[in-house]
Amino acid sequence: MGAELDYYKVHTEQAKHLEVQRSTVAGIAAALAAAIVGDLLKKDTLTRADLPATVTLCMVGLYALVFCAKFFERMKLHQEIARLARNKLDPTLNSIRINAEKIHRKKFPLMYPLGLHILWNSFFGCISLLGLGFSLRILYW
Repeated sequence: MGAELDYYKVHTEQAKHLEVQRSTVAGIAAALAAAIVGDLLKKDTLTRADLPATVTLCMVGLYALVFCAKFFERMKLHQEIARLARNKLDPTLNSIRINAEKIHRKKFPLMYPLGLHILWNSFFGCISLLGLGFSLRILYW
């Protein structure tokens, strides 16, 4: 019983650690993107000299999107391992979680199916598309 509890604790801590890493990457990427967009919007017109900034904006968005998606995937792995260990420790805990999810789903029918990772990835996808849009505007308009 003690080994399962230790295993559970290790994997819940690892999941928390990955979420902290995701949060750090997201914060740094959002701050970089805000600085780049702010600098670009100060200018009356965009020129080819601004291409490094627009390409960087695109890459920051892509980098953050891929890393946040990977952090989410790894976090879900550790959550699943912890869930299986928890269920082995006390199978009744799973029914508590299922009941809580049913109540929560009824309270938030529109938001429940929308994963937070989808919102974060959409945010970083939009940053990347913004950088691409700025770059295309410089090159073709």
